[in-house]
Amino acid sequence: MMQNPVFSAVNQKQSQWFMEPLEARRLLTYGPSMTVIGLDRAIADFPSITGSGETVVIVDTGVDYNNPSLQGSGGAGFGPGHKVVYGYDYVDNDPNPFDGNGHGTGVSGALAADPFNLDGFQYQGVAPGVNIIMLRTDDGTNRRSINEGRVQQALDWVIGSINGGNPYNIVGINISNGWSRYLDPVADPVYGNELATLAGDGIFIGTVSGNSGGNNPVGIELPGADPNAYATGSTNVSGQISGFTQRGPLLDLLAPGENITVPYYSPTDSSLHYVDYATGTSFASPQVVGAAALLKQVDPTLTPAGILAILQSSGSDVADAATGTTYKELNVDAAIGMDYSQAHGGINNHAQASAQVLTFTGSTAPFTAEVDNQRLLIAEADYYKFSISQLSAMDITLTTTASSTPGMQLLNSSGLAIATLDGNDSIVLSAGTYYVKLSAPRSTIAGTYTLRIDQTPDDGAGNHTPTSAEAIALNDDGNGHLVGSVANNTLFGGTPDYYSFTLNGTADVNININYGGSDFPAGQLLASDGTPIDSFGSGGESTQLQSGQYLVKLSSDTTLQQTYGLTISASPVTTVATTFNPTASANSIAYTVGGTLDMAYYDTGTTHLMFVTRAPGGAWGTPQVVDSHPDTGLYTSMVIDPNGLPNIAYFDGFNGDLKFAHYTGSTWQIVTLDSAGSVGLYPSLAYNGTTPSIAYYARSSGDLRFVTLGRRGWAISTIASTGDVGRYPSLALNPVNKLFSVGYENTGTGFLNYAAQNGTGWSISVADDTLRLGSAWVSLAFTSSGTPAMSYDDTYNSALKYTILSGRTWLPEGVAGRRQPGLYTHLRFLPRSTTPQIIYNNPTNNDVVSAQLSRSGWSNTPIATGGGAWLSTAFNGSVLTFALQQGSVLNVSDM
Repeated sequence: MMQNPVFSAVNQKQSQWFMEPLEARRLLTYGPSMTVIGLDRAIADFPSITGSGETVVIVDTGVDYNNPSLQGSGGAGFGPGHKVVYGYDYVDNDPNPFDGNGHGTGVSGALAADPFNLDGFQYQGVAPGVNIIMLRTDDGTNRRSINEGRVQQALDWVIGSINGGNPYNIVGINISNGWSRYLDPVADPVYGNELATLAGDGIFIGTVSGNSGGNNPVGIELPGADPNAYATGSTNVSGQISGFTQRGPLLDLLAPGENITVPYYSPTDSSLHYVDYATGTSFASPQVVGAAALLKQVDPTLTPAGILAILQSSGSDVADAATGTTYKELNVDAAIGMDYSQAHGGINNHAQASAQVLTFTGSTAPFTAEVDNQRLLIAEADYYKFSISQLSAMDITLTTTASSTPGMQLLNSSGLAIATLDGNDSIVLSAGTYYVKLSAPRSTIAGTYTLRIDQTPDDGAGNHTPTSAEAIALNDDGNGHLVGSVANNTLFGGTPDYYSFTLNGTADVNININYGGSDFPAGQLLASDGTPIDSFGSGGESTQLQSGQYLVKLSSDTTLQQTYGLTISASPVTTVATTFNPTASANSIAYTVGGTLDMAYYDTGTTHLMFVTRAPGGAWGTPQVVDSHPDTGLYTSMVIDPNGLPNIAYFDGFNGDLKFAHYTGSTWQIVTLDSAGSVGLYPSLAYNGTTPSIAYYARSSGDLRFVTLGRRGWAISTIASTGDVGRYPSLALNPVNKLFSVGYENTGTGFLNYAAQNGTGWSISVADDTLRLGSAWVSLAFTSSGTPAMSYDDTYNSALKYTILSGRTWLPEGVAGRRQPGLYTHLRFLPRSTTPQIIYNNPTNNDVVSAQLSRSGWSNTPIATGGGAWLSTAFNGSVLTFALQQGSVLNVSDM
């Protein structure tokens, strides 16, 4: 029967639910009924385990949901947002479960009361975070014939809610009343089927052993004797079994039920109270059910039998002198600790000091360490420890069978976090000891997880910075090439490898990465100070470099699946003068597809335009006259047409005309294109497909003109005509939009100008407005992406300059110092790169210079001495050829 001896006017105390100052609270101690079951220790050891998110159904006399300790965060009342989330009154058949007796309020408080203070002690329910559903079935008279039917109705509602998806997450039921005495299990005759169904649904059902005990094992009341319910007896605050507790072989647990402190509602004066003499097994049972909710919060997979096993195994022994039997009393702190331990199969790796050691296995890299089928519970952390003896790339993978992922950190040996991981991480670590910490701070991670760590040790070169670059020696391979290589090296994601090599002279250099995997590494060629020169990938790098030390940087976002190799070959370049030395000045050279060098030149003796070829083997043919008029060909521009035949645009100084000569394979066909006065100076010839076009200067009018061959013949147009414009034009085709552009000097202003075709005409802009006396010997070239750039001589400062278009802004800069002129400039971009190279004549030193740009600036290297006027260049694969006037003769050299 329901025991309620304490609820009298003598024992009632007025509520002290108000909040006390923080300093006063610190001086409070927990009440004796809490310390005897280790609840005070559990609060300290497991502060987040409060039953939050779990719901317990209490079948009783109702609840005072206005009591501050039973309101929750929603204030007075019940429903969503309150501690009492739902209720129903089966006595009055209405939806208001308010207490009409006081008993249900005390039971609810023992299970779930929020902290409150009384007589200098602090108290709370075992599970203050749980939600309560109060189903009122008793009016306080405890009439079995009526109450059993009401309890059956209440349990049927619970079954329906669970079958409807269990929206309240009901995990337990407390029934603090009962009838009769049983020494053997017996199903409750009225609602035994409901108890069986609920137990099968995983609901922990707690009830009382009864209050009619004595010195003999008189048996357990129903429903406690039902095989699907668990009966709890009472102890006093000294841990001794209460004399009124009914005992027997069906007694499952003990908990304080004698003179304990709980919230209470007095129906006589409708006032809020707390009492400190609540006595009976009615107040012991809800403490056990509250503990069951705590264990379910830690491990939602626990069954009712599993919960009881933990509560009994972790409980404190209580010897019953009257019967000679030892029973187990609830120990909340030990039960939660055992819950954690059992969920991990006994492994305690929840602190860095007890981290589980991972060992790498495997005969070849990557070596692997793995743990699987691990559980991670609320408010705990799992620690794993591993050690590596050398720099290694670590791939750390975390997979779970649940939709949520634990938090993960990488710690150093001192326990300091060095990285936050997301479960699919690649990180490079130095030799040492590390920890992986997994945490589930808010809720137990559903399912299990697998942690895998793959280790790929470094190759040992230690070449991860420019200053620690591994040197590759270039040795003669017996065929005139210098070759060096490395093989079977590893490359970590985010950690580059550096290599250095040294050239003792100018050389054509080829750099190739040997790799067969899918994620091809990125390569960079760097100057000795680490500034980039060019980038390359699977196609390698081919470029011409001057003497000095260089670096190669290899990098990848992810660790390479396979090892790689690197090969560097260099072919030394020497300047070789040819044996053909005509008395000549102006010239233009170009290579045919077959490697024949064609040269048009102005013979200073005859003043004729001449043409000669050099076979791929180096033998010169017989010079032939292209135009025999006197003073013809002083300004010459030659291009090999798509048919592999030479075409020459040139100035006829005798007549003042612009002419064009086309070689048919046996004869020269000459046509005069413009003869309106002194025209045709500085012609620049280029092709767009099969169509030749020429930019040139009309001296008599001071115009920049353009002539192109169309279907109806040659058509002349004017690009610029305001003032004296158009000297030193350089014509080039944009490789992207297939339109022509011209760089030229505006003599009137002295500026360097740029004109670009726009489909309907020409757009003109100023490329350098800092010049005072003009920009001579302009050379225009495009990068492969269609960006224009120009080299030119600053006449006033007698200095070589370079400018490139960035967006809409030209960026002029000096290439050589003041008083180092840049005459006859020829600009090109090195193959498969954005690196500019300028070949020019410095008359001050009477030499030819190669200027090349890197991140550290321009480097200027002499490549020929004793001349350099009327310089022209041609490129054939890896061979750069230039013609220059040395003294009175024209020399041709290869490098």
